[in-house]
Amino acid sequence: MSHRTIVGIIAHSLAPNRRRILSRNILAAAILVSLSVCLFPPTITGSVSVAGTITIKPDGSVEPPGAPIYTNDNITYVLTSDISDSICIRRSNIVFDGAQHKMHGTGDSPGIFLIETINVTVRNVEIKGYFTGIQIWWSSNATILANNITANRRGLYLEGENYVVCMNSITANAWEGILMYSGVNSLVTGNDISNNGRGIGFEPGGGQSNLVTENNITGNGVGIDFTYRVDFHYYENKIYHNNFENTVQVHVPSDSMVDMLGYWDNGYPSGGNYWSDLNPKADFRSGPRQDVVGSDGIVDVPYIIDVYSRDSYPLAKPYYPQRIQVYTDRVEYWIGWHQKLGLHVTNMDGKTNVCFAVWTQLPNSSIYVYMHMHNVTLQADFSYNNPAWRTLQLPGWEDDYGKYLGSYVWHAAFLDPATHAILVEDTAQFWFEEPPE
Repeated sequence: MSHRTIVGIIAHSLAPNRRRILSRNILAAAILVSLSVCLFPPTITGSVSVAGTITIKPDGSVEPPGAPIYTNDNITYVLTSDISDSICIRRSNIVFDGAQHKMHGTGDSPGIFLIETINVTVRNVEIKGYFTGIQIWWSSNATILANNITANRRGLYLEGENYVVCMNSITANAWEGILMYSGVNSLVTGNDISNNGRGIGFEPGGGQSNLVTENNITGNGVGIDFTYRVDFHYYENKIYHNNFENTVQVHVPSDSMVDMLGYWDNGYPSGGNYWSDLNPKADFRSGPRQDVVGSDGIVDVPYIIDVYSRDSYPLAKPYYPQRIQVYTDRVEYWIGWHQKLGLHVTNMDGKTNVCFAVWTQLPNSSIYVYMHMHNVTLQADFSYNNPAWRTLQLPGWEDDYGKYLGSYVWHAAFLDPATHAILVEDTAQFWFEEPPE
């Protein structure tokens, strides 16, 4: 059996049912038809009221025992019904999947709160009507992914490090959409942060070496608010490729001695942010000094934030990226196991055509092309996320499994329809191993 066949086993045993981020959308017409079952998995409906707070305890148990949260491995916890109470997560190295259910509170407590955890993912849940939608205390490596966080007093409260806030809708929260009370080496990307009192608030100490990129920060009273006098000159937050359209774009305290709020562009030619109040948006020149005749998508003059800070390369048009992410449910698999291959795609741009490809790099570095679709139409504002886009049966004892052991890398990409150049790509590595004795 050849190396191509191992992924053939993987690929063709997939049933069309049901890793980290960045890049673009897939499938409108053609793929939507073939994946319609995946896009609309069956869910349990209704509302269950549980007295008090539901807790996922450090030992993996759920309290109270009758709470509508299901797990069969103490790793992935799935909400099985709509609720109106809070969820406290104390266990590390888990995924909490809301399964598109709703949490609607009464404004007195956090919706979901993490306390002293490591590597917790919260995804696929609507959180509405709480004091804080999701609150993270003294935790690290948390991922907040693809949630609808709306109409709370505060959307997100972040206190920790190495967190990722990605592809969430964070809207209509009375105070902040995101309050970065403290945070180091973290990522806020691909979110719709709209119609909040403040889009993102930085508190003292709230931001060192963080990246805020590819977000729509629109319709807020203040887009980004550096709340108090803070010396950020040792801090290296990077804020670029965002769309700003707010009543006040950036607020800096009048008594601030700030000499660097952050880096507001990614250099030339990558550019900075789109600022709705930068007028005119003349784009007649190009080059690092904007002194060469010819447009380049960058406004010819910088956007001034304050005496210390500027976006040197503001974008002439809004930044609407396409995104693609491929991920697996584990990083190590043994013979005979099943693998769930996840796919997350979005198109924040207008309707466009691309080619879509998925392939695997085998242990001997050869390539197996699993899927290649031509001229796929991506509808505007399209989003699709399924952690079990494909389910694969890995080789077993009878398949002479030894020849297939090693490291594999899934690739997913959008390609230019004319040139087939890769526009955006993501990878997920996994190992196929012999079970321990």
